[in-house]
This record gives sequence, C-alpha cells and structure tokens, in this order.
Amino acid sequence: MHTVILCRPLHASGMALLEARHDVTIRTLNRPSTAELAAAMPGGHAVLVGLEEVDEALLSHSPDLRIVSRFGVGYDTVDIPPARAAASWSA
Repeated sequence: MHTVILCRPLHASGMALLEARHDVTIRTLNRPSTAELAAAMPGGHAVLVGLEEVDEALLSHSPDLRIVSRFGVGYDTVDIPPARAAASWSA
C-alpha cells in the first residue's frame, strides 16, 4: 500500500483517479501548517505540495518518501538537494 499526501485536494477528476486505486491511501490536508504537514509525513510515499516549505527537517519525518512534487510553477519552496537525497524522484 502506498500513501500519497496532498496539501490540498486535487481537481475532482484527479481525486477520482487516485481514489480508484486500491493500493493507494490518500491523506488530504488543506493548506497545512509546517507542524501539520510534518505530522502527516510519517509513512508517506509521495507528497504533493503547493507553497508549503519542503526542507531537510520536514523530510526527516518520512523515511519512506519516494516522490516530492509541487503544484504550480517553480521549486522555490523545495530545498532540492535534501529532496533528491530523500526521494527517488522530485518534480
């Protein structure tokens, strides 16, 4: 089972695709604080962030993380070197 952490809900069609998967658990947050996101990270395999800060401290809460992805344009809120070290894939 894979766990996907969303920092905001996806469009209904995107949510439907994830919800149709029987091998995926979805944790949907609503623009979480740093503490709320850190609390949701343990056991997460993928995280989709918007303006949330992704740094080494946050990544330390999720040793199973494989994917860091971001809504929007750019990666100014993602500290790339620790993200690449922690995840198999960062986009």
